[in-house]
Amino acid sequence: MNKFPRRAFKLKDKTEFFTHGYQEVIETLKISEKGGLSDKECLQKGCSNKALLNCYLCAKHY
Repeated sequence: MNKFPRRAFKLKDKTEFFTHGYQEVIETLKISEKGGLSDKECLQKGCSNKALLNCYLCAKHY
């Protein structure tokens, strides 16, 4: 069973399918689901993004 939430995006036309910034939208949703960002940095090697609240990883690596 897949526990990850499924997301749908409404696009204006077919050509937007390849240019839409899915990753940015998904990261924004992760930040809002976790309640924001903490003041700590992500523990992924080489990443300087802020970690999610009460987590050790940023939205990109979570």
